[in-house]
Amino acid sequence: MIFDVRHHGRVIARDTRRAVRAFVTLMVIAGAASLALTLSVTWHRGLGDLGLLALAMALLALMSVSPVVFEWKGEAGSVNLEEVFFAMLVMTSPPAAVVVAMMFGNVCTHLFNRRTAQQITFNLSLLGLSTASALGVTWLVAGGLPVYPSWRGIAGACAGVVVLYGASAIGVRAIVAVAGGLSLRSLVNRMSVTDLVVVSSSASLGVLTGLASRAQPLSAIFVAPPLAVIAFVLQQHARAVRGRERLDRLLDTAVAASQASSGHEVRDILGDAAGELVNAADARIQLEPPADDELGSRIQSDENTLWLVARPRSGHKVDTAEDTLMLDGIAAIGSAALGSAELLDRVRHQAFHDNLTGLPNRLLFEDRVNQSLRGVDRHSVGVLFVNLDLFKRVNDSLGHSAADGLLQQVAERLLATLGSGDSAARVGGDEFAILLPDAADEPAAMDAAWRINDAMRRPFMVEQQDLVVTASVGVALSPEDGSDYASLLRSANLAMYDAKAAGRDTVRRPPVEVRRSGGMAFESELRHALEHDELWVAYQPQIDLASMRIVGTEALVRWAHPARGQLRPDQFLPLAEELGLLGAIDEWVLATACRQTAVWRAADVQGLRVAVNVSGGLLRSGTLDDIVLTTLLRTGLPTTALEIEVTEEVAATEGEAGLESLVQLREIGVRVAIDDFGTGYSSLSRLRMLPADIVKIDQSFIREIVDSQSAVPLVTSTISMAHGLGLQVVAEGIETTHQLAFLTAKGCNTGQGYLFGQPVPADELRPGRRHWTPPDASLPGS
Repeated sequence: MIFDVRHHGRVIARDTRRAVRAFVTLMVIAGAASLALTLSVTWHRGLGDLGLLALAMALLALMSVSPVVFEWKGEAGSVNLEEVFFAMLVMTSPPAAVVVAMMFGNVCTHLFNRRTAQQITFNLSLLGLSTASALGVTWLVAGGLPVYPSWRGIAGACAGVVVLYGASAIGVRAIVAVAGGLSLRSLVNRMSVTDLVVVSSSASLGVLTGLASRAQPLSAIFVAPPLAVIAFVLQQHARAVRGRERLDRLLDTAVAASQASSGHEVRDILGDAAGELVNAADARIQLEPPADDELGSRIQSDENTLWLVARPRSGHKVDTAEDTLMLDGIAAIGSAALGSAELLDRVRHQAFHDNLTGLPNRLLFEDRVNQSLRGVDRHSVGVLFVNLDLFKRVNDSLGHSAADGLLQQVAERLLATLGSGDSAARVGGDEFAILLPDAADEPAAMDAAWRINDAMRRPFMVEQQDLVVTASVGVALSPEDGSDYASLLRSANLAMYDAKAAGRDTVRRPPVEVRRSGGMAFESELRHALEHDELWVAYQPQIDLASMRIVGTEALVRWAHPARGQLRPDQFLPLAEELGLLGAIDEWVLATACRQTAVWRAADVQGLRVAVNVSGGLLRSGTLDDIVLTTLLRTGLPTTALEIEVTEEVAATEGEAGLESLVQLREIGVRVAIDDFGTGYSSLSRLRMLPADIVKIDQSFIREIVDSQSAVPLVTSTISMAHGLGLQVVAEGIETTHQLAFLTAKGCNTGQGYLFGQPVPADELRPGRRHWTPPDASLPGS
């Protein structure tokens, strides 16, 4: 047995190398002493039949050309069936001849296989110790050397074979344990059926050859054919075992890589697998191609091209076909797994960040505020609410592209203004929130707010022109303005409205009594609006992307405030919810939208549907199904003409009562849509548990589509997986023909957005114009 340790993927430490040298030194001393003692005692008996000795040496040299190579999960060894010749020689030749023949065969093995100096020294010493021990055991059992052809003599020869093989195997495993920091017991326990086959066949064949050689020395030559057959069988068995172990490890790698949650984890898994499966000192993933003396395989990643590179062990090459195929297999696994992991990373990032500015979204901001509140100790947590003044003018006059560019610059300026540890988030169209987790006091928070206000006053460069946009900032501090996220954000929002009322471009933190009176005034104004028709419903068309026909509308509430002008839903519905008025608004919008749609359908606009948003409060009440059914009966609108929209966050968190209401609505024919998908919980698997018919992709993801070849993983995966669940897909915020072409090609069912029409009053919609014609794609902004 030959020592040829291959400890994959590990770098032997200095202490380990010192231990290996000490072990080799000890083995050299033991081997030299054993050989010296054996030869000194037996040399006077000569070498026996020199012709037989020469024949045995020739056969040993022949066997050394192609030893049987095998491995034990981390180290490798080889067998040249020298035990056969030991059994033969102890039955025909003096002990000195046995030693000479065995050492000669071992030297030939090293010459043919180019071992290192340390390996040659160790193996010769181990063979000397093993041979001397085997001769001693044979002499004790058989009663002399050469052994007499009796049952005792045969038993002695067999015992010598067992000692020779066992001592060599234990010695090899011992050096492997020292080199790799492994347990010798665990390595010895791995001795398998292969070892039993080698020992039994070697002893049997050696004894038969020895018996024949005693009668006719030339008969030893007939050992060659069966010996070659045994070597071939063992070689194939070793190769099959190694192939099975490699395949098992490759399958384990594929499973582990597919379950990895990040690209970094996938890279670690691939590097470890390559280090174990390829005959290399170490393996790594890098951007550069492999060097001339390295083996490499390309990994295709969504982000860039990577290389899986194996570095050869000292004195070896990594260029075998088997290693190349194995590395290619690992790289193929890596290409698929990295694509999935990177997609998961992007989807996870998109779920908690605003896609336009890259800032945290409302969900992540809420989590950060809650974490800061839990860690408060003798200081306040500050929340600032920043609203851009007259932002709608920019949107209307310069278009959405310019407005998006402005918002991106605002986000960059906010980040540059913040102190260490502070964070910013985009919580609305032109609204931002700032977290000051360590606000020492009110002056410190006000100072931060004024810095933001001053930063916004500096001109922005938007589409080759200077643009001045100011900001109104509201400031709230814990615990006086609130002890949780909702109350702090509400207080900051009320303070921001007070800044707007004071003429914009300022910072406000009104006293407690002022904020309370402001909230009471706002509640009064909302109740007045409900009673005096200041609220109205705008309708935005929904287009079937296959036929380009208008198939429905979405009802969107607006407030014609007598002092503040037209207010969008995000400007008053959050506060209305805090004040307990959102349920009444939901019911009013539902009744108004159903009544108007029934009028349109009666005017020969058959098949027209209407989508109405409902809040979490109304869903949580458990009465939504009763309210909807009563409204439909009063307005005469069929159940199949109504869609109820709830956000994914509301659908996922409002409990059994809310879900039961949605189930009841679907049973009577009302369709349920999950709105703003991608901005909240973003779990496609969760959709399987929700009673839904439609998924609406949020417009922030649609904006990422810049041409028909855009890579928008969340949009593409949402459409594909939603269809797989039997759901329809609606894309919100379509503004260009490029976006329309992309979504149509991906199989999106329905679309809405400014490309088809803005939300308008009912008398301006004209739903009877059933077919929509796209604008010329060459027009600017299309």
